[in-house]
Amino acid sequence: MRLYVFIFFIFYSVASHATLNFFNVQQKAQLSGLAYGSVDDMTVPLANMGYALITQRQLSETQVSYFLVKKSSEQVLVVRGTANLENVLVDLDIQLRLDEKLNIQLHQGFALAAQSIYEDVKSMLDPALPIVTTGHSLGGAVAVILAMHLDKNNFQFKQSITFGQPKVTNVAGAGDFSHLPITLSLIHI
Repeated sequence: MRLYVFIFFIFYSVASHATLNFFNVQQKAQLSGLAYGSVDDMTVPLANMGYALITQRQLSETQVSYFLVKKSSEQVLVVRGTANLENVLVDLDIQLRLDEKLNIQLHQGFALAAQSIYEDVKSMLDPALPIVTTGHSLGGAVAVILAMHLDKNNFQFKQSITFGQPKVTNVAGAGDFSHLPITLSLIHI
């Protein structure tokens, strides 16, 4: 018999009005899991969830992979977690440095990956639809920084749901973006 212990860390910003919807969390977990597969592997599950795939890319510099999906009520930017040696190097670039665009200290590996994805995807985002970011591990960290970029650039950022997301900034940086609905980080032990 297996014993599973679930620890839920739920972070709600005081300014956030996001509600916790476990169906929504489960769906974002499924999307985060799909990020580890091929485009062929995600076609049927995405259709079953009502999403259309807009793009899926792996960026050459960091080998970080993401995809963008859309349905009538939202668009979701999904970032894959650590899956190769180049991703491990992104994870290990832990020095905090001032990010000139966000004006906060950020984990440099995650910041580089997030900035690369943001520059790559911003022209494909629908300004009429709210944006959700999600990911697991490295993907969760990058999803949070993407949320910061989206907010700073006046996109309709709705929520970030991360799974096992490591720290991306210091207390001051977190304070500067405490108004964002970065609502949930789940860890399964």
